Amino acid sequence: MRHEDRVWTAGALYRGTFLYDATRDQLLMWFSARDGESNWHLGFTRMNFTSALARVNSPSAPRNSLGTRLRPIWQDAP
Repeated sequence: MRHEDRVWTAGALYRGTFLYDATRDQLLMWFSARDGESNWHLGFTRMNFTSALARVNSPSAPRNSLGTRLRPIWQDAP
């Protein structure tokens, strides 16, 4: 997941948590995100864990296209 992929996560993805359901091989994830106007949102996604792990470990997995550009650090809560 990349924060640049959606408008509602454009500012940041922050503090995700997950639950693994071994009976279904599913990874359930909840995360907070900040949009470009500093509004916070809550997101949820569900994925097949084995497929996600294979994709992450693939040599052709997408890499961060931002390079080494410095980004501002969020230091205070609203």
